[in-house]
Amino acid sequence: MTKRLKYEAFFISPDNFLIPVPLCLNHIDVICDHPELFGFTKEHVTETFKKYNEPLRSEKRARNALMRTAYKKGFIRLRYRRDHYWIAESENIFGNTKMREQIAGWIKLMLEKKEWNGDEHMEVIELDTAFDETNPPDKESFHYFFSKAFEYPSIEIKCQEEKNDA
Repeated sequence: MTKRLKYEAFFISPDNFLIPVPLCLNHIDVICDHPELFGFTKEHVTETFKKYNEPLRSEKRARNALMRTAYKKGFIRLRYRRDHYWIAESENIFGNTKMREQIAGWIKLMLEKKEWNGDEHMEVIELDTAFDETNPPDKESFHYFFSKAFEYPSIEIKCQEEKNDA
């Protein structure tokens, strides 16, 4: 039986905060519910869906447009895959030192949060929206293993709730 994680998706904000995506939701749901976290307004999100003639929260062109804008602002999308690895996705993530350090910081946070079931043997794979995911420019540069997380230079990542409490 596969162990269910407390969270299977997150965003890392450009200012180093982790935004969890609840299990019953998708990344686009969090953008629709909390557009201010991404520098959007509710009107902008609604108008984007109207522009593409799609229902709010659909996983089509409007979602792609909003995600692309979030990536351009520096957000990183994290998603767990059943094959025991995570995907980190953003624009221009390959070779981006800050994003690599944010991912390493997120890995460390996951290992500290035992209730999140971070697994020291899990792997994180980077996807750059500017490249074809099946042919990244440097296959060696985009794998992180949780077991080696403390070897990586990192930026401290805090939970969004901590930002809201401050």
